[in-house]
Amino acid sequence: MFQSIVRISLLLLVFGMSQAVSAKEFIPQFGISIEDHSNATKNDISPQGDTLFVPYAGFTFEEETSLIQSSIQFRVNREQYADDTFDTKNLFTMDGFIDWEIVPGRYIWVVEDAASSRRIDQTEPDSLGNSKQNLQNFNVLMTGPDVLLRRGVYQVVLKARLADVYYSEAATDNQRLLLSGAVNKDLNDYSKIGFDASVSFVRFEEDFNVDYDIGSMLATYDRELPFGTLELRGGFNFVNHQNAKDETGAIGELALQIGRAGAPNTFRFSASKKFSDPALEAFDPLYTRLFDLGGERQVNSAETTGTGAFETRQAEANYSFSGDRVGLNVFAFFRESDFPINPTQATDEYGGGVGVYYLLRQNLRAFANYYQFRSELPNSSASAGQNRPVTAGDTSTVYTDGTSPGFGLTYNISDTLSLSVGAVFTENDSNEQRRQFTDDVAYFRIDYKGTAKGE
Repeated sequence: MFQSIVRISLLLLVFGMSQAVSAKEFIPQFGISIEDHSNATKNDISPQGDTLFVPYAGFTFEEETSLIQSSIQFRVNREQYADDTFDTKNLFTMDGFIDWEIVPGRYIWVVEDAASSRRIDQTEPDSLGNSKQNLQNFNVLMTGPDVLLRRGVYQVVLKARLADVYYSEAATDNQRLLLSGAVNKDLNDYSKIGFDASVSFVRFEEDFNVDYDIGSMLATYDRELPFGTLELRGGFNFVNHQNAKDETGAIGELALQIGRAGAPNTFRFSASKKFSDPALEAFDPLYTRLFDLGGERQVNSAETTGTGAFETRQAEANYSFSGDRVGLNVFAFFRESDFPINPTQATDEYGGGVGVYYLLRQNLRAFANYYQFRSELPNSSASAGQNRPVTAGDTSTVYTDGTSPGFGLTYNISDTLSLSVGAVFTENDSNEQRRQFTDDVAYFRIDYKGTAKGE
């Protein structure tokens, strides 16, 4: 049934697009990275050097007409090791939506998709053995209507979504129905208050998983500031597991941004305490999660997100500056997650990084970056001996401390084609031996990225 609804939704969107005069923006990108790893297995028990080839392709698509608004960013990396240290894997990233205004300003049909990588088992290290990485594709596809009603300073927004949640390796695929309603009131030209209620009914494909319902009721406040924006949310939320443990608690969210989108100086801070799950977080506008360190190096702070519902306490801060010759990006985050059904999945993660670049010449850029993190498994001693610490006196919490400085050069052959060389030096320290490793990487990249119209 779900697949039929998705097909109908996509047919409706194609029909809607065919009725509009397009103003399309399509920017292709492709390239290849060649990485020489001193320790591709990422453990010091059986280290093995290897060369990793990562060809990739993707695109950015933008469209805005009287009926259609869409934005899609898509990329697929094919990771292949020369000596077969790990199996060849295709990893996808996607962030996109298509909105078709069937009745302008009143009725909208929406398709949303988010894809990224996740650990297969978040309590396990990077390598699972047998030529298998602890990494999988994760995708959430949602479709459904929005109904907008406005009367004076009041606006009502009603939403319904059918969603399919897919894991390429873990047996936790699920479908869900999401319902939400919001009432907002404009206080003036720059602020509004509101009330928001939502619920998701989550049903797994495999019987051994525990189905659950998750929802919230919130009071909201949004304000345009002279220097940015402020968002506040407060209320309560719940998770009701079928024939299992139910949870209720307070929810709070805060987001502060200084500087407008596209400005040379921007700062954003977000914090929250709430119940959530991986599918809800994939579309949560509160967090960035994919931080840019420069030199085509990114940090995915959500990579270790587990499965099922969890209570999370998290915050992140990100500052970026872009000048004529110098650029800077600084970020920090923490995330504490507790799982009511499976306490051994609990994780505490802390991280931060800085990236800087300097324009040596008009077409030559030097960059350097540094990333540091700490990951803790506070309930690891309950996992039946799977996590055996090697440090005496610490039997409850398995931790990993990691650092990875890097540097390199990028040479722009043209506006669309560039070459990069660089190195990254990763070192993980842990009180469990199988999580300890050092890996020195030297890499060479060729990147092509098309230009937007008018550039």
